[in-house]
Amino acid sequence: MLNGRKDADIPSSQSFFEVSKLIKQSKFVKTAIAAAALGLAFGAQAASITGSAKYAVELFGGTAPQTAITLPALNITASTAIPAGSTVTIHVQYVGGRPAAANNATTATLAGAIVPTWGSTLAASTTAAPGTGTPTATTNNADVAVYTLAATTTSIGIGGNLLTIPAQTITAAGLATLGATVTANVSVFVGSVPAVVGGAVPTTGLLEAASGATTVASSAQGVTLTATAGSSSQKIDVTLAKPSSKFSTSTTASASDTGSASVAQLGTIGFVNGTAKQADGSTAYTVAQVAADGTVEIVVSAQAGFFAALGTNGSISLNAPNANACAGAVVGTFSSTAFTTAAAAAAATKVTFPATPATIAATVGGTTPAPYHVCYNIGTAGNGLLQPGTASITASLGQSTAAQDSTDTLASTNLLALTNNGATVDVPSYFPAALSQYGYSSYLRVVNKGSVSAPVSIAMIDPATGTAGTAQVIGTIPAGAATTFTGAQVEALIGALDKSARPRLRLTAPTAQLQVQSFVQSANGTFTEVSGGTQ
Repeated sequence: MLNGRKDADIPSSQSFFEVSKLIKQSKFVKTAIAAAALGLAFGAQAASITGSAKYAVELFGGTAPQTAITLPALNITASTAIPAGSTVTIHVQYVGGRPAAANNATTATLAGAIVPTWGSTLAASTTAAPGTGTPTATTNNADVAVYTLAATTTSIGIGGNLLTIPAQTITAAGLATLGATVTANVSVFVGSVPAVVGGAVPTTGLLEAASGATTVASSAQGVTLTATAGSSSQKIDVTLAKPSSKFSTSTTASASDTGSASVAQLGTIGFVNGTAKQADGSTAYTVAQVAADGTVEIVVSAQAGFFAALGTNGSISLNAPNANACAGAVVGTFSSTAFTTAAAAAAATKVTFPATPATIAATVGGTTPAPYHVCYNIGTAGNGLLQPGTASITASLGQSTAAQDSTDTLASTNLLALTNNGATVDVPSYFPAALSQYGYSSYLRVVNKGSVSAPVSIAMIDPATGTAGTAQVIGTIPAGAATTFTGAQVEALIGALDKSARPRLRLTAPTAQLQVQSFVQSANGTFTEVSGGTQ
């Protein structure tokens, strides 16, 4: 008899070599069975966990941060076969967040009652009623939920569902950091189990080695702001009778140019909804939801003087999408009540859109929001002059009943850099013509370093507000030429000055570059330069 087969079962024509081959195959099968049994005892593979959600990081800051979230249901799947008649204990270890309780779990494959509990010893785990027990941190400061199941009536194959832990409340303090996570891993035991949760694992009882940490919760930005700087060719017009009082209009209206002397597009913005969830783990976190509960604050900031031209009736506005820049309806406008005086406008370093949250949500939010125009609307009579500079825009979420972060900045970016369409030079100091009574004469020497003849305008800068007065043409200078103007000529335009005054002067011209020298001549004919400026 060979390997349990009678000689009569072997055809007479079968060679001894073929018989030997059958014997080897039979030994291979037996070896494979033994190896499988060994693997069952020692557990070379780990069970797997599925189920996770990404939460909006905006939920976790501010004055009333979200303190807990709802973790989605977790499914635990076997990676090793479990024989019938086994009593199974499952440890689920959490790191980065602590469940409020060990929730009751369900299973489609394991028979008998599921007894979830928390505890530092297995004794507490096996005697506590479902849903009870005091959560206890393990020695490695992680939390372990213990699920003990009665003997199974049927075997469970690889990939079979061991356990489903339904949605549970979990602490979320760690998720206040963008990208922070809560992880979980699972160990499955048959028979012997650790004497202490988190303690040494008995090799004979471990069916499946602890799984790798699986992310079950994470945080990400819920809403972001897309903002781009304008590409307008409009500039501050210094060629006018009142230089810097209007924008240049050398181009027609387009997506980036307004074609208007009183309005310029600084840039565009839009809010983009991400994939993050609210605290329930399922509802999308969107700008519409934020607006329903709180506010969205949009601020345009710049150096002092940048907003001088707004005066008491100009505005920075947010205009709806349109083929032409700033031609759409205004969504939120910086109203005339914001600046009560021209001096306040000149000193301001920011303006804030007072648009209602509902309006913001209805207009600028979405997965692919159309760009909204940020527009600079010059005021009318009595306002200051346009100042070169670059403003920036930021957007933040305001506090809401749903605990959105009141300080979270969605985005910040620079807007269009406003520049002159010619040269501007500020002369730091000018000596008045009134000093002539002491034998001094005052002069301004102006050089047109550009390639075109240009009229040169002059204005005095108010020492209190830093804004320039109405400019007047003092003369036209050919390209490459220089002209010297007397103190009498200067003050005939800016007004007579007291001998103690030392004002700053601003000269502008529609040319590439100006060079200006301020000097005085003494009674003996000696010249002394007192300041100079080049643009």
